[in-house]
Amino acid sequence: MLDAPKDVTPPPASRFGGGLLLVSVVLTLAALKSAAVVVIPLFLAVFVAILVRPPIDFMSRFVPRWSALGVILVAMVGFFIGAWTFIVTSAQAIADRAPDYYLNFRYMLESGVQWAAARGAPLTTDNLGTDAVFNWIMKVVSASIAPIFSFLGSTLLVTVMLVLLLMESDLVRPKMDRAFGVKRAAQVAAPLSRVMSQFQRYFFTKTIISGVTGLCTGLFTWALGIDFAYIWGVLAFLLNFIPNVGSIIAVVPPTLIALVQFDALSYPTFTLVGLSAIQVTIGNVIDPRVMGRSLALSPFFVFAGMIFWGWMWGIAGVFLAVPLTVLLRMAFEQFEPLRPLAIMMSGV
Repeated sequence: MLDAPKDVTPPPASRFGGGLLLVSVVLTLAALKSAAVVVIPLFLAVFVAILVRPPIDFMSRFVPRWSALGVILVAMVGFFIGAWTFIVTSAQAIADRAPDYYLNFRYMLESGVQWAAARGAPLTTDNLGTDAVFNWIMKVVSASIAPIFSFLGSTLLVTVMLVLLLMESDLVRPKMDRAFGVKRAAQVAAPLSRVMSQFQRYFFTKTIISGVTGLCTGLFTWALGIDFAYIWGVLAFLLNFIPNVGSIIAVVPPTLIALVQFDALSYPTFTLVGLSAIQVTIGNVIDPRVMGRSLALSPFFVFAGMIFWGWMWGIAGVFLAVPLTVLLRMAFEQFEPLRPLAIMMSGV
């Protein structure tokens, strides 16, 4: 005699708990989105605090800690001032060259139209929308450096939060000991310390690889005679922190500039091929060997994170998506129940 099928319907308490969790997640995300003005600088301050902690600890061996903190802050202020000056002067230089680019682009397009018309194609520069195409090209080039303006706009708030975080960093462990007890605090602090160490290693290694990418890009565009080679080197350096997607974006602006700078199509073609070769070689050969399997990220999760955090926080969310994904993966690795998620987020 067959047994009656068992009822697999989850109990009401379980359904209530799942619904409550879903509501909590939605409300948390809504709060993060509405409080983006404060949350984004806070996240940036936390990331920077994690990254500058090793040099502060190193300098503290030889000078008082407040002196080490002052040196780091002065260096950061100098970096922000230099970055702001660099962006403003670069944008102005591109704007000054725009009329020349337009003339070159117009000449190249007219030559192409004449060549096609001689072979029976009913084309004119008017029905091709020359001005619209050129304006689109310049918008793409401008948009490639515009995100850094929004980042530098929040530097004051980030700096204030960073100072406060670094000043209280030495008090965190004593507070945890008092709050949770020494044994429990040690259990909580150990995985956090491992996550911070892994994140510091990831960022340091990625900075070196990105520097090599930016240097090769700058030298290559300089050798071809493309205008503003230093801008494309810096842009490639910054975008290389975004796995997979950043390397594709970094190739586009210098290729478009080569298109409107030179009369011949050979220059933009060679620019596209050469820069793509640099990105592919570094991204698929050097990067995996240096970063190692333990720091690899899934391109899908990175891209999905960029879409999600970009929707949440705009262009700032796109740049924050990568360190957030890295930190989440490293944090999940420290806890057995969450380790399967870390494996799914890995790139191997």
